[in-house]
Amino acid sequence: MLTARSFMLTESHRVSEARAAWEERLQLERAIGDTRFATVSLTNLIDAVFAEGDVMEAIARGRELVALIQRERFANWQSFALANLSAALTAAGQLDDALQLAQEALPLLRQQGSVWSFLDHFGLLAAKRGRPLDAAQVVGCAEELNRRSGYVRQFNELRARNQLLDALREAIRPSELERLMEQGARLTDDEAARLALTD
Repeated sequence: MLTARSFMLTESHRVSEARAAWEERLQLERAIGDTRFATVSLTNLIDAVFAEGDVMEAIARGRELVALIQRERFANWQSFALANLSAALTAAGQLDDALQLAQEALPLLRQQGSVWSFLDHFGLLAAKRGRPLDAAQVVGCAEELNRRSGYVRQFNELRARNQLLDALREAIRPSELERLMEQGARLTDDEAARLALTD
């Protein structure tokens, strides 16, 4: 019942209630020693915390999740844990750490076919690192892949995308931005990610 309610609140974007529900579920799972389900709950809790704008808590919980996954050797969860922590660090302006974790996450995301799902965050990281021309191509790729698949961005992805576009509109002339995004639309997700995460 608690599991269903937690997912329902998340899907309906009732962020504060979702955060409380995932926290409750996480405490129960820890009490019975169920680390696998605790990993699921902690992942969703971080998503809710980040959606609320509590960036430092998202970072702290993200580090906790990465440590748990590495300790328990839950390899399938590592890519998203690293990439989500990178996204929170990007939001906090801790760009060197964000870049390092994103670079660690990339080959794991590639193996799972999930690189596309973090392009908005990777593009925002590139823009914050002073590379708006590359970031414009990355968001162009993300826009095209989302259009083709019909995927609807989740809250944190949408916020990153909107922040990225706002930054690019300030840094690049409209005609040039349009050209770069069209150029990016021809990239694969892996090409776009590597462009964003180049040192």
